Amino acid sequence: MPGSSLEIKRMTWWLIHALRPIVPLCRELSEIAYLWNEPHRINGSKLKAAIGNIPCTPLDLAVARALEDLRAIA
Repeated sequence: MPGSSLEIKRMTWWLIHALRPIVPLCRELSEIAYLWNEPHRINGSKLKAAIGNIPCTPLDLAVARALEDLRAIA
């Protein structure tokens, strides 16, 4: 994907909320809309308590694999 660029746009929340009664995905997005504006962090303590050690992929490896996948579909 050399030479391509990503375009970043704002989420059109008014449209998501307007479509809530008829589009199931919009209903779900509308319920979590506050998460876009409120700082939050998930620490994983409940998951760790339930399953024990949580397997983690190092960031550089995760990014490398993601880029490989993107190249494979391009």
